[in-house]
Amino acid sequence: MKKAKDLSVSVKLKSGLLNNIPVILVLSYGYKEVDMITGKPSYKPLIYYSGLTVDRDEWDFERKIPLSKDKKGILESIIAEAKNSYKYLMRSKQPEDILDPEELKKELDARIKGHEERVIRKVRLVDFIDQEILATKIVSESRKKAYKTLRNKLIEFEEDLGKKIFSSDFDAEMFRKFMDKERNRDTMNTINAIWSVQKNIKTTLLKIGKKYKIDVFNPSYDLDRGEQVKSEVANTIYFTMEQIKKIVEFEPKDEKMRNTKFILMILIFTGCRESDVYKIRPEFKYSSKGSEFNYARYISQKGKVEIVAPILKPLQWMFDKFNGESPKKVAQQTFNDDVKMLAMQCKLNEEVTVSHTDAKGVKQFVTKKFYQFVSSHIGRRSFITNLINYIPIPILTKITGHVIQDNEIIYGYNKISLIENASLFRRLLTRVIEENKEDFPLKLV
Repeated sequence: MKKAKDLSVSVKLKSGLLNNIPVILVLSYGYKEVDMITGKPSYKPLIYYSGLTVDRDEWDFERKIPLSKDKKGILESIIAEAKNSYKYLMRSKQPEDILDPEELKKELDARIKGHEERVIRKVRLVDFIDQEILATKIVSESRKKAYKTLRNKLIEFEEDLGKKIFSSDFDAEMFRKFMDKERNRDTMNTINAIWSVQKNIKTTLLKIGKKYKIDVFNPSYDLDRGEQVKSEVANTIYFTMEQIKKIVEFEPKDEKMRNTKFILMILIFTGCRESDVYKIRPEFKYSSKGSEFNYARYISQKGKVEIVAPILKPLQWMFDKFNGESPKKVAQQTFNDDVKMLAMQCKLNEEVTVSHTDAKGVKQFVTKKFYQFVSSHIGRRSFITNLINYIPIPILTKITGHVIQDNEIIYGYNKISLIENASLFRRLLTRVIEENKEDFPLKLV
């Protein structure tokens, strides 16, 4: 009769932290799983968070024990409890049986952490996305769209594995398999697309950990830096002022393109995000110090930042054409398709070559007609790119809703009100246009 394997215990610290670092037990006893994709078996130790934490300077890395006698004693008792738990559970098994890691984990929770910690120990990722993200009203529609995509990817991955995926299953090994599958998709052709998937799976796991107070895999801490996907600042196009002039002067022949132009004009001349475009209306009027203009005031969807955006002349003309009303709402993907058509009708069809890093980390060049690169974000990008070398960043960021991270102590003294900032923006823009007429062929203020 085959003899059951003994339990061996090793200890490590969770990576990426300096203080209050969780001490992790690695429990090996011969448990293995078969990869449903390759058919290969692999041994999987149980990774168990002991509940003990230490600071990095309190840890003996050579002997893998705390320097503190008290914490050393606690760790030794936890290891002993782990071995006793294994022996206790194996008494009711046949010698050839392999203990289910979840059963061992529950027994350890009961002995080491107490009854309350073992109430909920795992959550299916797909169920959590359905119930805690997609079913709530606090998540924006654009974010829900991203999570729906992630949900579908996880269901497809579950079908490949032949089992449901729970938070307790999602370790470094499963993460690597999941990301490898994404890298090999024909549609995942940029590193930023892969980074977005990593960000969403990480956010989902962290939300699960926070809600149910359980340990979850975190790529930022549990992977080496070389394995973590980093986003890159894409080499993307923007509208020059000459191209913007073509758009302003273009007269669409149908209602659909007129509405598309209106939306694009709001994006170009306020620098707002696509999620805020329908909040922009010239509802307020400023008149002081010889300056008079209409402005929009709104709370941004992302970051919930209050913004005051002056309505520049080309955009005011559009609002006048539409009797002060906002454009008709269209789905983001519909707008992305329509705005390409609009750019083509404006004869923005010169060939452009841009570079990007593909899903596997290789730099690539892509050549297309200019209008084929156009999407909803080009308006905000064009607003910032055309003005960033002329308007001081503290003033510009209050218009766009960006939060300045660097040198935040000095910028913290910028207490100018939003409406005063909008007025200063217009005064500076007037002077900039006067001094750089060749760069600004449009009358903006």
